[in-house]
Amino acid sequence: MKIRQATLEDFSSIKSLYEDVLQNDIHNLTPYLEEITDEFIMNELKNALTRGYAFVVEKDNEIVGYAKAYTGIFFKESHILKNATLIFSTKQKKTILPYKLLNFLLNYVNENMPHIQYFQTQPHSFIKDALRLYKKFGFQELFETKNTIKLNNGEYANAVFLQLESTRKDDLK
Repeated sequence: MKIRQATLEDFSSIKSLYEDVLQNDIHNLTPYLEEITDEFIMNELKNALTRGYAFVVEKDNEIVGYAKAYTGIFFKESHILKNATLIFSTKQKKTILPYKLLNFLLNYVNENMPHIQYFQTQPHSFIKDALRLYKKFGFQELFETKNTIKLNNGEYANAVFLQLESTRKDDLK
């Protein structure tokens, strides 16, 4: 396994990851398959590379994971990492790789982004593996928003607003 900074050239592999997740776990991501366009991937990647981070996980020379987060465009929000995405191919999501990537990310932020005071993410309430992973690293549940995402069957799902108050290694539980 290798974790490296994503580049703009990775967008097609990142798009393939989104497509894999959406074809196999359609409700795990907010966008629909047709909304995962090259423009969407490129904009998210540029925002992450400009105001946050973007990393890919390679295994056997294939990109099997992707993580990005970035701050808002305004200075008043520059201390908060949000817009977080952490996705893995269907084959890798139940392995140790998500744990290793999140550990890497928190260490990266601690060492390279000392201005970050808060890290926020909003997984859907039914993605129990993601909730457990974030909570294992000390993310606290602030609140749950009701009916945040409309599922294909017409039902609605909630999102859980999680925040890590400090990305400093010695502050983590």
